[in-house]
Amino acid sequence: MTMQSEGRATLLPGRALPPAALYLGTALINGVLFTLALTTYGLYVVDAAHLTPLQLVLAGTGLEAAAFISEVPTGVVADVYSRRLSIVIGHVITAAGFALMGAVPSFAFVLLGQVVWGVGYTFGSGAREAWLADEIGEGPAARVYLRAAQVSRVGRLAGIPLGTGLALIGLQAPFLVGGALFLVYALGVAVTMGERGYTPPGRRPGEGQWRALTATMRLTAGSVRGRPVLLTILVIALLGGVSSEALDRLWPLHLVGRFSFPPFFGLGAVGWFGLIQAGSLVGGIGAVWVAGRLTALDDPRSLGRSVFLLATLLIASALGFALAGGFGVALVALWVTGWVRAAQEPLFLAWVNRGLDSRSRATVLSVFSQADALGQVAGGPALGVLATVRSVRAALLAVGLVLVPSLPLYGWASRREPRAGADHPAEPAP
Repeated sequence: MTMQSEGRATLLPGRALPPAALYLGTALINGVLFTLALTTYGLYVVDAAHLTPLQLVLAGTGLEAAAFISEVPTGVVADVYSRRLSIVIGHVITAAGFALMGAVPSFAFVLLGQVVWGVGYTFGSGAREAWLADEIGEGPAARVYLRAAQVSRVGRLAGIPLGTGLALIGLQAPFLVGGALFLVYALGVAVTMGERGYTPPGRRPGEGQWRALTATMRLTAGSVRGRPVLLTILVIALLGGVSSEALDRLWPLHLVGRFSFPPFFGLGAVGWFGLIQAGSLVGGIGAVWVAGRLTALDDPRSLGRSVFLLATLLIASALGFALAGGFGVALVALWVTGWVRAAQEPLFLAWVNRGLDSRSRATVLSVFSQADALGQVAGGPALGVLATVRSVRAALLAVGLVLVPSLPLYGWASRREPRAGADHPAEPAP
């Protein structure tokens, strides 16, 4: 297979679909497959694999450590060679990660599967968003990011009954079936994704691959230095990673260990986990719609203000979940946390993506994912130890408190952004 692409050619013989439609379609399929595999993950690792609180966080730390190490190298691959090839490779590796997690219900296999999945994730992280922005432009892409966030949650909602149904057969089944379907999905992307909007430097005649790689890294550093706000947003992403890792890993243990699940049509804990995911997704769809309506996507200051307000709500809901004295209050707080994070994600992406150099766009976006992963690697184990030696509630309180310093950073960054219609800052020369 050559690295040169002609017109609307695809990686494998097929027909390229319109970029926006394909991006939305992949968001839908991603939502279905990830939810199918992961809806009952919390129940699987607690009841089948019997992971301790520290092991729960360490498993997630393995995922994020792999992502941290792989993010920038795989982003460079996407910028230098092919974004669509990087996306397909990522789906294949993700399939292997899910299969490993479900192969044996033990800490070793869960950890190994998370590490493999983490590597697979980085091949698509940044590459998907950069591919779309170059195919249709930054402004239209920002609107598609918002629609994709909603479509993804529709897919995840559809995946809940599939995942819970498989879990009723066996808690390992969702991972094994999900891994197999990800292989089929990778094939589908290979025959439907074109790449017309970007010609990577690695494809230019007469230029060596090492020179192309180093040039991309210089462009990435120059893009971040040339827009000081990006450095502040990197710190925000780091703090978000510290917080999100413990929340994502410990909320099932907090619910299972502290509260009794009310009867739910005879399905017990499995049914409740499905209902929790469904409520988070339905509310997330609405939250993304409201955030999009209240935010001027072409105004970086409006984007900054919106993510600041959402960060404030996130802190309040995370603390409410940790302090809740009853199951109902805890459930509502957990749902609000998920809704806020759903709305924050596409707005944060649109904010960062504004004015990036196309030649290093995937790598720059990967740097922000790497900052998030570094936060999770650095903070996750510490909060896992806190949950072990003190309590899960203490660790969840720390989840909310660690986000507080991000609020003044959001405020500073949004004030430094130009108003709508102002020219982007000049990109530094490579």
